[in-house]
Amino acid sequence: MLVGTRRARQEADACLFVIASGRSMKNTLVFISMMLLALAGMAPVQAAAEDTKADRLASLVKRAVGDRIVIAGRQRMLAEGMAAKLCMKVSGVADEVTRRDLYTMWNIFGWYHAGLRNGNPQLDLNAERHPDVLNAWAQMDLIWGGLNGIYEGVIVTDQADPGTLDVAVDLTDTVTDGATQVVAALRGAYADQLGAQGFGSALLID
Repeated sequence: MLVGTRRARQEADACLFVIASGRSMKNTLVFISMMLLALAGMAPVQAAAEDTKADRLASLVKRAVGDRIVIAGRQRMLAEGMAAKLCMKVSGVADEVTRRDLYTMWNIFGWYHAGLRNGNPQLDLNAERHPDVLNAWAQMDLIWGGLNGIYEGVIVTDQADPGTLDVAVDLTDTVTDGATQVVAALRGAYADQLGAQGFGSALLID
């Protein structure tokens, strides 16, 4: 009798163990399934976060290149404005306001010109690194060197003559062409960052 009871108890314990083991296995499988689902849900979230970061970086690069293009376009206006002020001075109709305007435009042009090459925190410009842009800038810099000397002399001495004006006008045409080439180099060098639409031709200010 005792033997039968002991055997029955052992069988019952074995049965309970199997049941418990089954529940444990089921719980484990449920847990693993939940983890897999959670990880699967995290993958799109992580990918979306990476896409957002990449988009944000691309937007910053595009804005930075756009700023350079805008500044190069403004240099065309500044060069033509300086020539107009110099013409007024040679014609004898210049006053203190004209002289001050010439000085202001001359300073801003030089500020922009150096910033495009070397960077300028105030303009949110980093130093340029692309060889095509640097080459276009260097070609423009050669012309600006001569024009800069003319305007500096006029501003310092407060004197100008028709011969000076003729040289300045010729150099102004070349400098504005140089600014156009800088814009073209920026568009070509950063075409991928700017996208298919780029910035159009509106920034080539005439």
